[in-house]
Amino acid sequence: MDLHRPGIDAVLLLCKKCKGEMRRVPDTVDVWFDSGCASWASLGYPAREDEFRRWWPADWIVEGPDQTRGWFNSQLAAGVVAFDRAPYDSVLMHGWVNGPDGRQMHKSLGNVIEPETVVQKFGVDALRFYMLAVNAPWDDITFQEEGVRAAQRTLNILWNVLRFATTYMVLDRFDPSAQDFAAIAGYLRPEDHWLLSRLEGVKASVTAEFGTYNLHRAYRAVEAFVLGDLSRWYVKLVRGRTWIEAEDRDKLAVYHVLFDALRTLALLLAPATPFLSEAIYQRLDGRKLSVHMLDWPSPKEERQQPDLEKSMAIIQDLVEVVAKERQKGGRKLRWPLKLVAIQSPTPEAAAALEALRGIFLEQANAKGLAVLKSTEEFPGMALVVKPDAAAIGKAYRVLQPKIVKLLESRPAEEIKKDLEKGHLEVGVEGQIVTIEPSMVRFDKAMPADVVRVPTPFGELYLDLRVTPELQAEAYAREIIRRVQQMRKEIDLEVDDFIFTVVKTDRAFATMLESQRDLITRETRSRRLTFADAPVESEYIVEWNNVDGHSVTIGVTPLHMSEALREFTQIPEVTTPKAIALFDAGYKSLAALRAATKQELAQIEGLEVADVVRIMDALVAEKEASASCPTCGASIGRSARHRLWRGRLHHGDERLPGDRHRPELCRAARLLHGAHDRELRRFRASLGVGAGARRRDHDAPGVRRGVAALARGAGRRRSRRDRHALARPPPARRRCDARGCG
Repeated sequence: MDLHRPGIDAVLLLCKKCKGEMRRVPDTVDVWFDSGCASWASLGYPAREDEFRRWWPADWIVEGPDQTRGWFNSQLAAGVVAFDRAPYDSVLMHGWVNGPDGRQMHKSLGNVIEPETVVQKFGVDALRFYMLAVNAPWDDITFQEEGVRAAQRTLNILWNVLRFATTYMVLDRFDPSAQDFAAIAGYLRPEDHWLLSRLEGVKASVTAEFGTYNLHRAYRAVEAFVLGDLSRWYVKLVRGRTWIEAEDRDKLAVYHVLFDALRTLALLLAPATPFLSEAIYQRLDGRKLSVHMLDWPSPKEERQQPDLEKSMAIIQDLVEVVAKERQKGGRKLRWPLKLVAIQSPTPEAAAALEALRGIFLEQANAKGLAVLKSTEEFPGMALVVKPDAAAIGKAYRVLQPKIVKLLESRPAEEIKKDLEKGHLEVGVEGQIVTIEPSMVRFDKAMPADVVRVPTPFGELYLDLRVTPELQAEAYAREIIRRVQQMRKEIDLEVDDFIFTVVKTDRAFATMLESQRDLITRETRSRRLTFADAPVESEYIVEWNNVDGHSVTIGVTPLHMSEALREFTQIPEVTTPKAIALFDAGYKSLAALRAATKQELAQIEGLEVADVVRIMDALVAEKEASASCPTCGASIGRSARHRLWRGRLHHGDERLPGDRHRPELCRAARLLHGAHDRELRRFRASLGVGAGARRRDHDAPGVRRGVAALARGAGRRRSRRDRHALARPPPARRRCDARGCG
């Protein structure tokens, strides 16, 4: 039926209370006045005055520019009539989203982009981050898919930093609550203090920009911190510190800084990227049900060090200059430089290089740094002889051109040495001529492979000359990069060991032999062999162009990591002792329990006290109580397998279905159901997992050992899948201890 006038006037309804007739009220107010009362009607006022006093008026309201006459104005009018004031303290008007051509989206123009299409392709978090950061909220947006793709790359980089951090934190069983920050403060290095200072700056900037509704500036600051400070600088500086296998306070300092930075970023990003922020928080902390239940990060002004930030900015600028000149000179970043010198540095640059010398050398990949005064010369200046043509011609006339040419072809050091003795005699066309000191002069010139670059911080000199030692190290790093890539392709655990075989020509192998320790350490190779015969390894790749050399590399995984982790949980069993147990044939704790004390005592590398501790630890292993962080239920030891900081690390698919999963307790299931769906979509948009395309080698090599590799894949789940954002179905893991689901 038609509900408009005049048809609605014929409709009569019976009142259930008085049995009278109900009909349309003849006099109506503009419907916008109904929405104008929304600010207090939604709070139940006047029936619920307590809620009204608590929440009214609104801090701010937001709508599009078409609502200036409608919602904005109707609320203002209704508020003034009812309460003699506006029902809001501030108004934010957002802009329009236009098509890629800059015009408003219309189907007739063919420039309509459906949000669901973008969400399915990139994920809702990437779309939200792009929409908030691309423009000021009140400006119109010309939608560009490439901008969403860039936002997705930023979030992917942040996720990779999280994976890097949690991988090593879990291996070392890091617990951020075991020690407070003050306990490790004395072990913080300059780069740690710098990142914490930068983090405080980002917190202050985001908080201030939120206060003025400049959301685009807030999230641009977060993006700059993630890309520039955290990923491209700090992680590169501390990567080596996380590889220390022994208990080390320096490594724990890195873990604390990364934990603090990532947890703070999860809080700052939560309003923009709720699903990714939730994933980061649950993998780092998870003590609260959700990241959205945490307080906004409070400032810690004692961590701010503006002078250190300025010094680090100078170092970053100088490293960037070095990188550009490397590229111009054809020197890869993996190839070390012999020397970098800076002449007449500014006071700020001199102080920065003195305080952060190690960081500069590491990031510039240089062996030496020289800071020169204005009167000092570059240490590698070459001596050049300059014959005086007029003086020589006056003495020898027609022979002058040939004498000049002969002198210029001789080493300047040799000529100078002879002239210091009195004079120099040379043979020209069968004649012996005498060169007096007055006939030549000497100058110093920059060698051909030394580059001089003016910078705002002083003149920079880069020695690009390659010595045999530097060349050997550079080639070793080329081999390391390829072995590391092979490790990734066979999904090796980061802490697992391998046997490595390298087949190449004899001269190249001899050069690499001098860098054996570097290669074995960086690739975690227990054995490195340079072979002439065909390579027989589990995974083999022929690299046809390692800077002009053909190299065949074979890798055989040892699959030691899980056994070593179990063994090192025994008190005072270090990694070398755990390796000794593994080499003796004990691949797990179950195998170790079957051993006798006499058998363990015969293992080389174990002392009698070690054997006693191992046997006592195995006997003393009992059920220990723990509780679900969400529901408080008691959890047995079997259910706590790999339970870290209140949740199973990375949603480990290998755990049986009845193992405890606290984030899927009844109180959390609704929240995490939506959260997991979005993360699966985000994961798919990044190409993570089985569908991800493998990057090609720099030369398409011949691969063998595929059958063995397939067997390994069947035996061990993909590392990438274990790190994936998506979690298993909720029904498989739940807390049954108290029926919380």
